Amino acid sequence: MVKCSDKPCKHGTCSDHPLSFACTCDPGYKGIVCDTRKKCSEGITCQNGGTCQDGPNGFRCQCSRKYKGEFCDNPLTCSDSPCKNGGLCTNTGSSFQCKCPPTYTGTDCEKVILCSSHSCLHGTCTDTPSGFRCLCDERHTGAKCDQLVLCSSNPCLHGTCTDTPSGFICACDVKYTGFKCDQLIPCKSNPCLHGTCTDSSSGFSCLCDVKYTGVKCDQLITCTSTPCQHGTCTDSPTGFVCTCDSTYAGYRCDTGFHLKPLDVERTKEYLPTWLPYLGYALLTTALVAGAIAIGCICVKCCRPFCVSKGNDDDDDENRGENTRRFARNSVLPVNNSQPVN
Repeated sequence: MVKCSDKPCKHGTCSDHPLSFACTCDPGYKGIVCDTRKKCSEGITCQNGGTCQDGPNGFRCQCSRKYKGEFCDNPLTCSDSPCKNGGLCTNTGSSFQCKCPPTYTGTDCEKVILCSSHSCLHGTCTDTPSGFRCLCDERHTGAKCDQLVLCSSNPCLHGTCTDTPSGFICACDVKYTGFKCDQLIPCKSNPCLHGTCTDSSSGFSCLCDVKYTGVKCDQLITCTSTPCQHGTCTDSPTGFVCTCDSTYAGYRCDTGFHLKPLDVERTKEYLPTWLPYLGYALLTTALVAGAIAIGCICVKCCRPFCVSKGNDDDDDENRGENTRRFARNSVLPVNNSQPVN
């Protein structure tokens, strides 16, 4: 004889009787040993909004999103991982709540958001198999381009960043341009205002005109920078002007032209021995020619002057005096010890 100790009831509670046992079936089951699942029409009720569906093995309850169990009578919790597609779950008393990723929606984050039902606030939207994707403008970020880019993220690659209510602003270094200071300035943009430009891997370089300075040759050189190396500086509307010292020249008085003193003794070594006598001879000839020119012909000299030839009238006296003056002022030494015939 079968007894309850033999566990005859599959889905129910067993009771022993003198001649046999009796099974009290669990809800949804029937049969002598409670081994047959009922159909929806046999009094099955799915709770909390669940829907009953018949199948080959009997009924089945399709529960609403927040419940589980054979009759949808047990609430789901975050331990059941109810949030789909990477949603973040939070328990709320006897239930839960999902925070979905930007490209998903729905109570359980089960729906893909497409560009047709969503717009990127500050960007361009593109549909993908996993949902929409936003390409944000330069001042915004985030999955929906709804967040301002701040200076704390260092957006200015070669410049100084300033936050504003409408987004960051970059003040670029002198050799860079672009919204994020990410583009080198080329020579074709004529960055050198008063100079010659050369392109390089680190950006342009300027060779400035003589009156200008600065990375872009945009600053007039003034006297405060002491540009005149050997002279006096004067500022003018078109730039500084140098007045050079006597032995210097050049726009900045940086070119010297020192004269080397003549070494007389060393020079003598290279001169012919007869050269001084040639000089004396030429000078004597000049003196005689001068005397003739003023009408005096020397015939005899016993003093450092010549006596004129001819009558001792007034004209001769005048000519003699002229000759005497000429002789006194000459540098030609005269030997007065011997008369000249």
